[in-house]
Amino acid sequence: AGQAFAVLSFGLQASVEANNAISAESLLLAVAPFFSASLDRSTRLDFRQVFHDDAAESTDLPSNPDFAAFLRGLAQRSLSSRLTIVIGAAILLDELLSGRMLRHIKEACKEIEVWLASSDSLTFRLISWRQLCQQRQLSRQESPSLYAFLTRQAINN
Repeated sequence: AGQAFAVLSFGLQASVEANNAISAESLLLAVAPFFSASLDRSTRLDFRQVFHDDAAESTDLPSNPDFAAFLRGLAQRSLSSRLTIVIGAAILLDELLSGRMLRHIKEACKEIEVWLASSDSLTFRLISWRQLCQQRQLSRQESPSLYAFLTRQAINN
């Protein structure tokens, strides 16, 4: 997995610098199986261990030891949406393999359970609809159907 991290790091960095989404996508597809096959889910690789000590002084290497932070930095420098999507997929892969994603999924499930427990109240559904429209800053035309919230169709969906 360490070699896969190194290859992915250098390859994605080069792809961002060249604005080459096709290369980034091909690289991620090629190295992704190595992550899941060789990474022990009970341990998290330290990103600093991917590089040799003498190479770590090079300015071409990411200075942040956190792989996800390195990827987010690449995403910010990305010039195309397709390249940003590929880097986002690499972040997702890292989140899944590190176990961080499971915690977020559990938190989201708890929020949904709380919402569903309160969904019998018409007032609660109206407030939820209004909050959704405000949070997403939606116009009347873009907003979700009020009818769906009133008739519980939004809950069934």
